[in-house]
Amino acid sequence: MPINLKNKMDSPLIELKHVYKSYEQDLTVLEDINLRIGKGEFVFVNGPSGAGKTTLLKVMLCLERSTKGEVWVDGINLKRLSNYKIPYLRRRMGMVFQDFKLIENLTVFENVALAMEVCGVKKSVVEQKVDQVLKSLGLEIKKRIYPRRLSGGEQQRVAIARSVVNDPLVLLADEPTGNLDAGRATDIMSLFNEISARGTTVIFATHNQELIRSTAKRVIILDQGRIVI
Repeated sequence: MPINLKNKMDSPLIELKHVYKSYEQDLTVLEDINLRIGKGEFVFVNGPSGAGKTTLLKVMLCLERSTKGEVWVDGINLKRLSNYKIPYLRRRMGMVFQDFKLIENLTVFENVALAMEVCGVKKSVVEQKVDQVLKSLGLEIKKRIYPRRLSGGEQQRVAIARSVVNDPLVLLADEPTGNLDAGRATDIMSLFNEISARGTTVIFATHNQELIRSTAKRVIILDQGRIVI
């Protein structure tokens, strides 16, 4: 069934209005970003290194505050969001990084469970949900293994499991296939497609043109901090 983007854009899940991000007076990383992303959309953010892709995702997750402009996520104006409320926002959002960011002295199960434990979820619920997510990603036989004994593709799947175990509204991915070979990158891309098909909004930053050409997803192109397409 075709996606009705018009309806999605009538009340976007994420909206950026004239957003700027500067670190110094003469260093502007994002410039006049205007963007609307609908609930359930899968969007690529493309551009060369240094284009502002990572900063754009950080602004959406409130890891960075915009210098000017408004960022709205699910009806929340991040400009007005108090610092103590930011963790509650992030419980509704997942983030996958290029370098996995797994905790080396925790097992696969413990790495994924940690995302729920910090939210105060009951132990019985954590165990059930983590097992379910690991099984869906083909990691159930690896759950007692430590990250150093996993392949790069397996480590990235663990990172994805950790990011989706809380059923986020939005999943942000920052070059999640950047450290993987072509075959593993394709496998990871398939996982993101499955996550998107379940209704999660996916924003996938990458410079990999092959991944983009392999799908018919919407593409936003950044160049020197500005949206050019």
